Amino acid sequence: MNSRSKMRMREQSGLDAEILQEMAEALGNSGERVQRALARLQESLSRINQIRESLEREPKSMGSPTLEAMLEKEVGLYNSLRQEALEQFRWLIIHREALGIRNHAQVAEQYPIPPPMKS
Repeated sequence: MNSRSKMRMREQSGLDAEILQEMAEALGNSGERVQRALARLQESLSRINQIRESLEREPKSMGSPTLEAMLEKEVGLYNSLRQEALEQFRWLIIHREALGIRNHAQVAEQYPIPPPMKS
C-alpha cells in the first residue's frame, strides 16, 4: 500500500468517526426532546393535582366554577402535551430505526407516556 492510499484510509476513518459522532449526538438530542416533553407533561399533572386538591377542600354544595374551569383547561393542556410527548417519542423510535436499532423495549421503559386524562 502506498502512502497516498494510507492517507485516504486515514481520511476515510476520520470521516467515519465524525459521522458516527454526529449520529450519536442526533440520537441523544431526540432522547432529550422526549425528556423535555415528559417534564412539561409532569408539570401539568402537578397543576392538575393541585387544582383537584383545592376542589376537594371546597364544600360540595358550593362548588367552584372557576376551579372547575381551570381544571378543564389544564386537562386539555395535559392532553395536548401528551400528544407532543408521543410525537417526540415516535421520532426517537424512527431515529433509532434509521440507525438500525430494532429493540425499543428499553426506550419504552425509560420514557413511559402516561394515558390521556379526563377532567
